Formats: sequence, C-alpha cells, structure tokens
Amino acid sequence: EAVGEDVFILACTAPLMASVGLADGIRTSVDIFENYDSLLRVFGRSLNRTYLSDGLLTNDTDCILIRKSGNEDGECFRNCVRTDREIEAYLTAFAASGSPMIHSDKLSLLSAEQIKLLSYLSPLSEKAECPYFMNQTIPCVLDFGRRGNFEILAFINWGEKKENFTVYKKGFVFEFWRKEFYGYSDGGMTVEVLPHEAKLFTVGNGSGVFPVGADDTLIPSLTWAYDKDGTLKIYPIKASEGIYVYSDGEIKASAACEKISEGVYLIKNEKNSSEVIAVKRTSGV
Repeated sequence: EAVGEDVFILACTAPLMASVGLADGIRTSVDIFENYDSLLRVFGRSLNRTYLSDGLLTNDTDCILIRKSGNEDGECFRNCVRTDREIEAYLTAFAASGSPMIHSDKLSLLSAEQIKLLSYLSPLSEKAECPYFMNQTIPCVLDFGRRGNFEILAFINWGEKKENFTVYKKGFVFEFWRKEFYGYSDGGMTVEVLPHEAKLFTVGNGSGVFPVGADDTLIPSLTWAYDKDGTLKIYPIKASEGIYVYSDGEIKASAACEKISEGVYLIKNEKNSSEVIAVKRTSGV
C-alpha cells in the first residue's frame, strides 16, 4: 500500500507460494555466478518453476551476466569464464524463463557485439513450455509455441557429450545462432547439439517465397501475408531487423537483399524503421 500501484515488487529468498498476492515477481533460482556450472544451478531451478508465471508471480532468474574475462576492469572479485557457446545457451534459457532483464555487467565495458547479444532479448519473451521437464533435471527442450507465423523450439545440451534432439514440429526449419537453413521437417527431423550448446529454431510453412527466420530477435513474432499478385509482405517487429527468406527462384525486394546460401536470402531494411518489406519472386517454379 505504501509504494503504490506503479511499482514492481520483487521478492528474493522468499517462500514461493506464500508470496502470491504480496509481490509482483519472485526469484526462482540461486544467484548467478561466473562459470558454466552456475547456469546449471540457476536454470535447474528457474526453468522448473515457470508455472509461477501463469498468473501468480513473474519468474525472476536473477540478473544477467554475459561479460567475459576480457571485459573486467580490475574491480571484479571473480572473472567471468563462460565461452561464447555457453553464453548463447544462457541467453536462450533466459528467454525461455520469461524473466525480466536486470543487467549486472558494466555496460560501458562490453563490446558492440556483446551489446548486440543483449538486444536479441528484446522484446522480452513470454516463458516457454518445458514439455519433458519430468524426465530432465534441467529442461533441455524449450517450446515457445506459436509466435506470429512461426513455431519456435529450442534445445540446450547441458551435458558433456553430443546429444541428438527431434524437431517434432512440421515445417521449414531455420536455426538462429548459426543462421543455418535445415530444410523441411516432417515432425521427425534429428539435429545434433554439442555440449553446452543451444540451438534455437523457427519452424514455418510456405511455398514459393516465404520467411524462415529473423536475425535480431531470439523469439520473433514475425507475421506476413501475400497480395493478390503473389507479392510477399513482411511485417518486421524491430527497426532494421533482418529477415531470412527462402525462395525457389530469384527474388526482388523493397529493402537490401543478399543471397547467403542456396535458396536463402537476408533482407534488411536499412531505413532504421519497421516498414513493411515487399518481396516478389522474379523467376522459378
């Protein structure tokens, strides 16, 4: 009553269910520390408690640390030692937790590439479902459901050996971190995930020319439609967001267009705006 309605109250080291109705959010994990093992402790708790975000409490996964030892300025007690691959897994799991983003890095010491990594979390995602959490100490399969015209699915290999996972959704598959197009999944596509690695997939359907992914958001809510003449109209969610498009022929776009692999193009609006992008196939089947 004292703080008013426009304040977010975050409970930490508090009993979970007893805080419902008193706090807006609650810490559901231990503190984050500098090494990979810390991620196991944090997400072994947080991802198993995402049910609290179903109208009870906002799930808080502690502050976010993506810095590396090269970013320290001599005032830190513990240098962060996570690898690039582990940081990608960290960000993927963080997005799945539905947690608010509270920074604990000195942002002025981060590189432009690291700031870009943080921007991938915007807009913040709603929590993912963990369909096999009863069989996993730390959820490895993270299902974000339908966002815009995509189904979004992530796999994280928390262990020390390569693991195979199944893309159980049907559609054309694109992986965010490696920017790889996998082709069509009939619901049984097998993908290999290295130790400490995350793979984050958008799965969508289309024919002729259609979007397969985005380059600036971990969990895109991308939508698109076709005009009567077959022109593809894409509605980006962030200014200057790059959209990956598959086409079975050559294309022409209303924004900068670069062919990055067979059949896959990166289309980027260089006007720093979220204007609709038009794409038309100029040759092909």
